[in-house]
Amino acid sequence: MSNGHQIATTILEQLGGNTFIAMTGAKHLLHGTSELQFHLPARTAKDGINAVRIELLPNDSYKMGFYKIRSRGLKIDVIASHENVPAEALRSLFTRETGLDCTLGTMKG
Repeated sequence: MSNGHQIATTILEQLGGNTFIAMTGAKHLLHGTSELQFHLPARTAKDGINAVRIELLPNDSYKMGFYKIRSRGLKIDVIASHENVPAEALRSLFTRETGLDCTLGTMKG
């Protein structure tokens, strides 16, 4: 397993792993040397966000980018970008920016 694949796997686990994928509909997961990228189903996230990129920074924090890709990938709008995000804040920031829950919540009765 390459280092880039290990980093992407760790990022996915920090987001919630397979539960994250099921809850958000994330698809087309790709990894580079130090990042995880994926698409979200059309019209599910707020502000039209349909792509996310999470990059591991040298200081062991993350850079998160939220994008709206239009016109068959010819136009990319940056909806939000955050740097120095600690691992424990990945889920809450993802939810805040997209409006999508990462994991199953507890039932309140």
